[in-house]
Order: sequence, then structure tokens, then C-alpha cells
Amino acid sequence: MTIRNTISAALLACTAISAQAGAAATAAPAPQAPSSSVWTGSVTLGYDTDYIFRGQEVSTDNVSTTLDLNYGLSAGSTLNLNAWYTNSTDSNFDELNLTATVNYKLSDCMTIGPSLRHYSYPTSNANTELEFGVALGTAVGGLPVNLAAYYNEETEGYYLELGTSKSFKVSDTLNLVTSAAIGYMDIDAGVSDLSHATVSVALPINLNGVTLTPYVAGNFPLDGIDAITTQDDEIVGGVSLKVGF
Repeated sequence: MTIRNTISAALLACTAISAQAGAAATAAPAPQAPSSSVWTGSVTLGYDTDYIFRGQEVSTDNVSTTLDLNYGLSAGSTLNLNAWYTNSTDSNFDELNLTATVNYKLSDCMTIGPSLRHYSYPTSNANTELEFGVALGTAVGGLPVNLAAYYNEETEGYYLELGTSKSFKVSDTLNLVTSAAIGYMDIDAGVSDLSHATVSVALPINLNGVTLTPYVAGNFPLDGIDAITTQDDEIVGGVSLKVGF
């Protein structure tokens, strides 16, 4: 069994966006109406002290690049294409995720986003993987809430995640964003339990169209991860630089 398959079987193979250590689940992106520029998007460069995939540490000292594209299909739906690549500067590990999502606006307070994600590992012999997912975004008590479910055909495992976030405006250029999520795994290794909980704090800084975002996060393995590996609670962090177009 390859290294990645071992990780995937334990964690059902992912996210998102970003499988980034501090990236707790947030509400599915609200569909955008087509603009004069049919395509919109962004490029993001990031550094993470730890790459944590659904509660389990995969590698450390990771540098990542993300290309995110959005196409307005109609006033109530948007196609999102995302390419995310990460490489550990501390070990021989890298990963490329290609994701396509169609976000539909069901009502003023609810969206749904079916997705398809392909995982590959350019510098290893690990098997590629395909994952089907769907995310439902809404609001409860004024907070965005996202419930996402994923099925990985390679590992034949399921993963569920419930998350929320809250943004506070500090100034015209600075926000404070807090988020939290909890995951549930059901895998063919016989583990069906809560996998982990995460909490994070980020400080997006808008610098004339460029967004600099440092963050710190806490990752807390629960019974699901404890059943398959030994991992302590840990505090991780990182920073990203995002340019929109």
C-alpha cells in the first residue's frame, strides 16, 4: 500500500480548498451572476507549518500554489475550477488536487455545490484518486454553516464535515475571521467515528487588490483518528498571498 493510500484510507481522502491546516469548513461559495468579464479568479501562494488532511498530519513545511477560476453560468449558479499544488520542503511529498464544483443558489439563504476532485502525486508512485462530494451552505443564527459529504472511490470511504465561521471588520483593510469544524469518518478499515475538530483565526489584510492572510489553527484528533494512529493535539500556522483578477 502506498503512503498516500495509507493516509487516504485513514482519512477518506479529501477538500477543501484547501486542505490547508487551518482551513476549517465554511459555507459553500454563493453563486455569482455573470460579469462583463466572463471568467474571474485568483492566484494564491501559501506557506503552512503543517499540511493537515482532515485531522491527520501529512507533511510539514509546505509551500502551496492555488489557481481558482469562476464562471457565471446564470444569476443563480457558478462553475468553479480549482487547481491546488503543495510540496513539502522537509520531506519527499507533494500533491496536486484538481476540483470542479457547480454552486447552485437554492434560495436567498441556501446554496448547494456538487463537486468532483482528482488527486495525484507527481513525484511518487501513489495511486491517483477520484472523489465525489456535495456541500450544503446555509445560515443559522446569523452564522454561515456548511455541511459537506464526500465519497472516495479508491478507498471506498466516506467523510462528513460540519463547519462555521464568523468575520469581524477591524478596519477598512483588515478583518478577523474565526472558524471551526468537526469531521466524521466511515472507512473500510472498520472505523466509523468523529475524526477531529479544528478551530482557526485568520487576519486577511487587503492591500489594494492583494490579500495577505496570516493564520493560526488548533487541530484536535478525536476517536476516529485515535483508532488508527497516535497523534497529539497541535497548534499550526501559516500565511498566504492572494491576487485576484
